[in-house]
Amino acid sequence: MRSSPWADSATNHERESARLNELLCEKSSGARFASMFWGYYDSPTRQLCYVNAGHCPGAARRRAGRRIEITRLPATGTVLGLMPGSTYQQVACDVRPGDVLVLYSDGLVEAATSADEEYGEGRLREAVMAAGRAGPEHVRDEILPSVGAFVGATAFRDDLTLVVAKLA
Repeated sequence: MRSSPWADSATNHERESARLNELLCEKSSGARFASMFWGYYDSPTRQLCYVNAGHCPGAARRRAGRRIEITRLPATGTVLGLMPGSTYQQVACDVRPGDVLVLYSDGLVEAATSADEEYGEGRLREAVMAAGRAGPEHVRDEILPSVGAFVGATAFRDDLTLVVAKLA
């Protein structure tokens, strides 16, 4: 990944995603796979360019006048390592200075109560909205306690990974 020119163009980004998939298909047993969200910010065009290989759909929180809106960043291809020959599409999403990106693992939205009710994207969205126009630290500090309060004493079944970043 480090030696490839994946961030030079959409074609390179898509090709390198497919190459990574082929590598994982060759090296894994077929019972294992990986999801991946990788992207870059193109400052001259003010676009977030990304490939989402079966990962949870990230979100971009932005101001829309006096309102706040959340744009879902959906998957653009299947998980890596399961299906040889898979293709991936780069998406370019317009972003503005001050927009906040929220990326997370499935362990966050699948965190469940003892009754097996999952936290879900809806509650995550509510936590992001509850942070209002605050910075990324405050968004994080809304989400993590919200998940913890939701599951209570129930142990997490999976990893809980969260990235919250503000675009300058």
